[in-house]
This record gives sequence, structure tokens and C-alpha cells, in this order.
Amino acid sequence: KENIRRFFPSLLEVKIDNKIASYTLEYVPFPTLSELFLHENLDHHIWERIIQNLKNIYDEIYSNSSGISGINSRDFFSIKLLKREELLKKLFSNIKYTNLEKIYRKNYKVNSIKMPSLQNTFKNLSKILVKFESNSKMWFGHGDLCFNNILIDPYSLTTKLIDPKANNSFGEKYIGFVPRNYDLAKLNHSFIGLYDSIISNMYSIDLIDENNYKFNIFHPDKYLFTKEIFEEIFFLGDKDLISDINIITANLFLSMLPLHSEDPKRMVALAIVGNAIFHSYENFSARIFK
Repeated sequence: KENIRRFFPSLLEVKIDNKIASYTLEYVPFPTLSELFLHENLDHHIWERIIQNLKNIYDEIYSNSSGISGINSRDFFSIKLLKREELLKKLFSNIKYTNLEKIYRKNYKVNSIKMPSLQNTFKNLSKILVKFESNSKMWFGHGDLCFNNILIDPYSLTTKLIDPKANNSFGEKYIGFVPRNYDLAKLNHSFIGLYDSIISNMYSIDLIDENNYKFNIFHPDKYLFTKEIFEEIFFLGDKDLISDINIITANLFLSMLPLHSEDPKRMVALAIVGNAIFHSYENFSARIFK
């Protein structure tokens, strides 16, 4: 798509040698949005400009004119969740996942808040996800629009998107097509759900007693401001859209659990956040994890 090519690094060279293909991309000397969010003390007006710039890019990529209808997007939602839940359950044979298995099978507490079991949430979430799947509209887009895949100069606002996910489950004709709200949920799970703090190990989690946790996530200084500006610019007060995006965000957190099997403690943290988002998707705020 010519209109969005400028948002990605330029392809400089492609080589195919003895059936081995390689390519060279333009070097982009900008920090990731994750680095800016977690480590840089940018002024409020700069964050407002960054978020408005992201909205402009998002709108251009996912313009109404480029969407196609009639494709079932279950591979992004319920099917993915089901497959990842099966992978998760296979891990429980290993003792190092004992704490995760306990919150999967039984209700638990976090910061004195009662939470239902993950097993219950997986079941209920999969039913709700169906609303996003049948005859949904799809766009040629990014597919993994998280902070680590956004390189940005916070002053010039020059922005490059890296590592797009070329999903091919719809056939070669539609490689790279994704649901519009999927990438919005990817932004949401960082701005609202503090995903970047967790994967950067900027959190603490302590087991007080059986299935009872004390959990804190690092909140950047301007978290509340960026959260509010993000919601204001992207959601425009649309409560139904906020609810939908938080449901998809809960799905992102929970479906990624087996992908972090190298760190059982992080898996518990991600599971708690995903569960909390799902059970308060109309007005979720990560402030409960302060």
C-alpha cells in the first residue's frame, strides 16, 4: 500500500543466494516508544503531540476506504485464545508453574481484591470474543502495534513502524490483513495496561499466602496524563469502543501467557492484569496495581 509505505523503514537491498534470502533495511536512529514511555521525562505537550501523531498514522493505515468485509477474524480472537489456553495447560505438568496453575483453577486475591479463576475467565472471554469475529472488516495493517515496534523522534515526530506481523491465515491474497481494533488494543495494552513495565521486569509480586498476592507495577510519572490523552484522542468518549478495546486487550494479555514460559513469575503478572481488565473492561485502570 503506497500511502502507508512512508511509515516503515525503506527496503534497501534484497539478496537471494543458494536459496537463502536476506534483506537490508534503512537504519532508523530513534528510540522505541517503550523507551520513551518508561525512561524519558518528556513534557506533557510532547506526549500530547506524540499521541495525536499516532492517531493520525493509525487513521491513515486503517482508513474506511481500504477495509474489506466478509472475513472471519477468529484467528485473532477466540481461536488464538483457545490454542494458547491449551499450550498453557500443558505447562502445568512442570512444578515451576504451580502458582500460575493455582490461579488458573481457583479464585484468588490481588491487593485485597477478589478475582475469579483464569479458567473461568478464559471460558467467558471466548464467548464474548465471537462478537468481533463474524463478517468483521479487515485492513492491510501492522498487526503488532506495540510500543517496542514504534520508533519515534519525540521532537520532530518522525515515526517508523517495525516488525509488522504478516498473518496469512486468510490466504495469500489477504496476507497482512488485520482487524482495525486489534492494533488499537495493542496500543491500549501499553498505554492503559502497562505491558511495557511488566516485560521490562518493572513490577513486584509477592505471594502473601495461598492464592493471595501483593502486586505493584511501575507507573511512569506521566502515566495518568498519557492514559487520559490516549483515551481522549483515540476513543472520543465512546464508551462502547472503550469496552470493546479492553476486552480485546484482556485477550492479548491472556493469550500471550505461554509465550513467556521462560519466566513463570512474569506469567502470573500478565495473567493478573489480563484477568483484571476483563472483569472491569468498562472502566479499567491500572491504578489498582499501585
